[in-house]
Amino acid sequence: MEFKILRKTDDLNGLLTQIDKLLYHLKRRIGKVVLSEKSPIPVAVYYKSPPLDGVVLNYISPVDVTIIRVAMAVDFVEEDEPPTFIAKSVGPSKTEEVPFYLDKSPIVVSTQIKLNAGDKFSLMATHPDKLTGVWFSMLLELPKHELTRNSYLLDQYEALLEQREKEEE
Repeated sequence: MEFKILRKTDDLNGLLTQIDKLLYHLKRRIGKVVLSEKSPIPVAVYYKSPPLDGVVLNYISPVDVTIIRVAMAVDFVEEDEPPTFIAKSVGPSKTEEVPFYLDKSPIVVSTQIKLNAGDKFSLMATHPDKLTGVWFSMLLELPKHELTRNSYLLDQYEALLEQREKEEE
């Protein structure tokens, strides 16, 4: 079966006019796709006085993630040496420890600590009895294969943005 979209014409201008009309009608059907990705996920904890074992945070990762940034601060230190924290990640095939020294407070450090699904992450203060007010936060970045991809046609995306703007008002 032959499907005829264009009428036969010997006139080049007539053919171009038909193609132009066809493209105009198909323009709405040929969607421009918008992909959106999620921003890094923050995790934060605060202890007025850390527990005696020094563990400030215990975390188990449900998916593969990378800790891309860490921020730490201590309100008060009872000794002359800067406080030290040990970040420890434990998985079936690896154990990794990264020390953080708080020469000044707060500190913000870029890292690349990779955690696989099921890996455990702990942050411990070396001298918790000497510290008061421990602040810690980290940003977790999901790899591309863990992201939920939403694709929208451009007009659907614009409608979604308009709906969110109305909800915020």
